[in-house]
Amino acid sequence: MRNQLSSLTAAVLLAASVVLTGTARAQTNCNVPGRVPASAVYDCTKKANQDMNTAYQQLMKKLPASDQPTLRYSQDFWVGRRALDCWVAYGGPEHDGAGYYIDDVCFLKSTISRINFLNNRYRECLTSGCQPAKLKDPRS
Repeated sequence: MRNQLSSLTAAVLLAASVVLTGTARAQTNCNVPGRVPASAVYDCTKKANQDMNTAYQQLMKKLPASDQPTLRYSQDFWVGRRALDCWVAYGGPEHDGAGYYIDDVCFLKSTISRINFLNNRYRECLTSGCQPAKLKDPRS
């Protein structure tokens, strides 16, 4: 009887920890990259990319056809620039040569910044009209 009770208690504790872990992940604030737990960075980056694609499509639909190529070019340039900005080199004898990896926090911060840029341009289109000169990212 005591073993059955111990097994039941262990099962309940395990189930509770799974539920609490899921709840903690669901409550992670991905908009504060410096405070995202390492275990959630991948999920936050994936979500940010989805949000960025949604913001891009939303803005693209609002723009006149004549301004869409400007946004497309700006977005393509930004994607390449983000990759360059967030690649980190490592190397030396301890690593058996040189290599690269992506700094996930840099990638996430950069993506959030781009989402804000796209959303600001969308709001401008709704309120004061689209301003093609602002479609270019200041870094491009």
